[in-house]
Amino acid sequence: MKNKKVKFRLEGAFLTALVLALVILLNLVTGILGDRYDLKFDLTGGGVFTLSDETEEVISLIDNDITIYYATNAESRNSRYTEILEEFKRASDFISVSEVNIDIDPGFIRQYQIKNYNSVVVESASTGKKRVVDGSMIEQGTINDNGIENNKVNYLEGYVSAAIRYVTSDDPLMIYIAMGHGEVIENPSMLDYLMNMLYTEGMSVKIIDISTDKIPNDADMLLFAGSTKDFTDNEIKKIDDYLETGGRVQFYSNPSYELPDINSYFEKNWSVKINNDCVSDKNAGYIAQTPSGNYLMPNLEEHAMTSFLRAEGTKLRVMEGDTNSIKVTEEDGIEANVLVATGESGVSMTREAWAAKNKRENYTVSEEGKQKIVVYLRKNPLYNTETSARLMVSGSYYMLFDRYYDASGGYGDKDFVVKSINYMSGIEDAPVSIASKNVVKEKMEILDQNTLVLCIVLLAGVIPAIMFAYGIYVYVRRHRL
Repeated sequence: MKNKKVKFRLEGAFLTALVLALVILLNLVTGILGDRYDLKFDLTGGGVFTLSDETEEVISLIDNDITIYYATNAESRNSRYTEILEEFKRASDFISVSEVNIDIDPGFIRQYQIKNYNSVVVESASTGKKRVVDGSMIEQGTINDNGIENNKVNYLEGYVSAAIRYVTSDDPLMIYIAMGHGEVIENPSMLDYLMNMLYTEGMSVKIIDISTDKIPNDADMLLFAGSTKDFTDNEIKKIDDYLETGGRVQFYSNPSYELPDINSYFEKNWSVKINNDCVSDKNAGYIAQTPSGNYLMPNLEEHAMTSFLRAEGTKLRVMEGDTNSIKVTEEDGIEANVLVATGESGVSMTREAWAAKNKRENYTVSEEGKQKIVVYLRKNPLYNTETSARLMVSGSYYMLFDRYYDASGGYGDKDFVVKSINYMSGIEDAPVSIASKNVVKEKMEILDQNTLVLCIVLLAGVIPAIMFAYGIYVYVRRHRL
């Protein structure tokens, strides 16, 4: 009997060792498969490590070698960035990724004009073009009232995808940002933001002083961001001549300033006028209250350039009260399309009434009903019948800087701006700006598929089967002893 018990224990120890050996073997096999085939599952809520369909489409068009450099150092290195860049490498045989420690290689800083750690450079071997994504723009978050970061979003995929579009393009869009009239972008940080926003969407960006410079022939778009000083007759003629040859202009007004001369030009030549009023909404559901102020959330109207954003349920926002309404008069030869407007509960009021409203005093509204906030107009110019002159007028410059004020608000102002520029420039099927992705902190960000397969196999298959068989074996042996 004693010998049988010893034998039984030895057999039990053998089976236990066998189970452990199988576990180790499965781990080795799945590890080898994972390394060989780069199998991964992205379990982040925002899909941080999964390339979007838009990015996959951009990558599918690559037919020459592209190198992506990640400029960092040992202390600043972000493994999240490296994993995202590796996804680009895995998506195409034409893409290679190199990590550069710029503390060790300062020449790289000079060569590519790197300003911050964790910057990314995309370079094409065939075109010789390169794009730098500044590290300060890649990941941004918001701080709550207690000074704690409560959300963070990552823009790296969108920036790299746009950079690829730029370096592989033979003729990227050339956008000129107009200065010389007290624009809000005289603030250097706001100018840097706007230039980076367009730059990282695959566009070329330059500054022009409309008061002294001629509008270059290569200008695909002339953009005015919150002018505070009116325009002279000579400057208005420059703008008109540019439009009359098939030019495109986007004019984002500064609601705090009335510019009668340029407004008179818009009204006379384009049948559109920027009202000197304040727009709000009687429906509180269209107002977002925040510690920094109240935001008005208007609707995207139906149009080719808004259809995709509408389908995605994209929401926009502007500052309540600090937004003008737009008046449009129908005229033959001018096609007018309302792109952004309030609902039927929208209201327009004078600045005096707005001040009274803020003081919780009695006030009256100038107009009730749908208030037009962004209008897109098109007409055939006199001097270039092969194309059309295009003008977009916005009652607020805030749309240009939504993510400058709040990087993780989740609103689509930037996407709308980029889409409208592409559309007005004749690239109607350009990829929609790739959305930022939420970064979920203190949670598992990515799980290798080999690990997941191992867990499933062990927990649902091998271990239960072995333990069941072992249990039967023990039961039978004990009853025989």
